[in-house]
Amino acid sequence: MRRDFEPSLPRLAAQQSALAMYLLTNVGLNGVQRLWQTWCKPAAETSIGNTAATATSESLEDSRRAVTAFLSMLPEESVVPPGEIIIATDANRQLIYGQIDPDVAANSCFEVMRELLMAEARSSGCQIIGLRGPFVEHWAKHGERFEWAD
Repeated sequence: MRRDFEPSLPRLAAQQSALAMYLLTNVGLNGVQRLWQTWCKPAAETSIGNTAATATSESLEDSRRAVTAFLSMLPEESVVPPGEIIIATDANRQLIYGQIDPDVAANSCFEVMRELLMAEARSSGCQIIGLRGPFVEHWAKHGERFEWAD
């Protein structure tokens, strides 16, 4: 998915100060950056599966082209015939943990592209392992999250 660079408010402010810009970009004040990003993040900006919750037609088309290109190059680049290629697809963790509405998740860029990847991969002869089922079962049984903390 293509994501154009848009400088945040803190970055725009820091660009007016050589010292602030140096500290933010070179010294690695990650904690300060995270605080600024959190404080200055627009309230409406949400993400699902590390992608925008609502996708533009342009970003969906870019993603479709990426999926098509990836699957067309995969057999040659991997030197494995499509029938022997196995693609594991991740699950939407926010959905598993009950953090978002299932209808919202179903229409997110993450889900739309996940479903497209699985359908196109199957039609090209690849095998698919969807991790949603096992992750849902694990979460229900153990209540343990699947990702590492920052």
